[in-house]
Amino acid sequence: MADNNQERQDIYAHTRQDLLARSLSNSEKYDGAILALSMGALGVSTTYIKNIVPIEEALHISYLVTSWMFFGFAIIITVISFQISQQGIKTQLKYAEKYYLDEEKEYGKKKNRWAIWTTFLNIASGLFFVFAIILTIYFVSINIIENHEKETFMTEKKIIQKGADIQKMQKALVTNGAEIPAMQMVEPDNGTTLGQTIPDMQPVTPDVTQAKSTQDNSETSKQSDK
Repeated sequence: MADNNQERQDIYAHTRQDLLARSLSNSEKYDGAILALSMGALGVSTTYIKNIVPIEEALHISYLVTSWMFFGFAIIITVISFQISQQGIKTQLKYAEKYYLDEEKEYGKKKNRWAIWTTFLNIASGLFFVFAIILTIYFVSINIIENHEKETFMTEKKIIQKGADIQKMQKALVTNGAEIPAMQMVEPDNGTTLGQTIPDMQPVTPDVTQAKSTQDNSETSKQSDK
């Protein structure tokens, strides 16, 4: 029975050591991933707003600023958690010395506040990172959709404007026909085309002396006939 209990304790100690090693490895990878991804996402979002969407044309810029803040919080909290974790390890080593070497049993179940803070900071950094990613995706999606709609609208507007210009040109061709010149007046040729002007009869002034002589002759002739 004693050998069986010792074997079970050895297996438990080995399993516990293996699980603690895996937990420490996962914690290190987790912290490293949060730090690297937060810095990378922050750089990508900064490049996007700088090169793709001008800051004065971007929509919902507050979402982007908030995501930057969350990325910053995730990075800061991850860095702080490294120091907190180190303090937790040192404190746990002191507890182990008190419990195993000094046989002070109260340290066997004593809470390590640094370990509690490390767990809390790891959760907080993960949450800030997730919220930052969600806000960044929302901001990018909204602006991509808006830019697409704007480009489509401008393209349609250009097509409509071009059609209107063509209609104006056609209307101008119809309404503004070539002007018909006025007939050039031809001066008449009096020698060929028109007859000679007939002058009016010139009145003749009667000769009073001749008229009297004629009257006398007429009277003399009448007396001779008698």
